[in-house]
Amino acid sequence: IVTEHVAGSQIRYARVREGLDAGTVSVRCEPEAVGVIAHVEYDLTALSDRGDTALRAFAKRFQEYLGEWGPLIASSMSSSPR
Repeated sequence: IVTEHVAGSQIRYARVREGLDAGTVSVRCEPEAVGVIAHVEYDLTALSDRGDTALRAFAKRFQEYLGEWGPLIASSMSSSPR
């Protein structure tokens, strides 16, 4: 469920992974001369012991995970009207 949206620059959505976790994800993008700076925030709560384990693993590789977002965000920003 999208809870906030500013075309081409910002989105916040609620997510639930049944039996694992629930919360919100916020992404705000700032165009740069070359590329984009993305500010990403997760506010998640584990719903079970399995969810807690999954969130801890996610936190451990958070920087690596964000690196995967970079090319996707840049592509989206380059195709969005300004």
